[in-house]
Amino acid sequence: MPSELQPSNPTVHTVLSSDGTSIAYENEGNGQPLILLHGGSGTRRAWDTLRPHLVNDFDLYVPDRRGRGDSSDGDDYSLAREVADLRALVDAVSGAPTVFGHSFGGLVALTAAPEITIDRLVLYEPP
Repeated sequence: MPSELQPSNPTVHTVLSSDGTSIAYENEGNGQPLILLHGGSGTRRAWDTLRPHLVNDFDLYVPDRRGRGDSSDGDDYSLAREVADLRALVDAVSGAPTVFGHSFGGLVALTAAPEITIDRLVLYEPP
């Protein structure tokens, strides 16, 4: 992989969703904020091959969705809770982000879009 595609060293952070669930995310890069939401059975690692191509142009926020990776399970699971999780992350971002959702992450992003402040919405294979 050419050096210009090497990812920076992302930092891991957490935000608390409205029900107190801890949502872990990595942040790296410079530019317009971009949130990458993985699909149903994935983690933030699902984006590892794409991230080096984006890190020089975007400020990436790459969460583990509720109950996956380093994020907590929470007491309740529902689409509404996932929307609240995304809202908490958007609130932590400086500026209105683009949200890219893959598969079930796309459904979460699409459901949340009317309720959160975003610049753009990108969906890939939403259910």
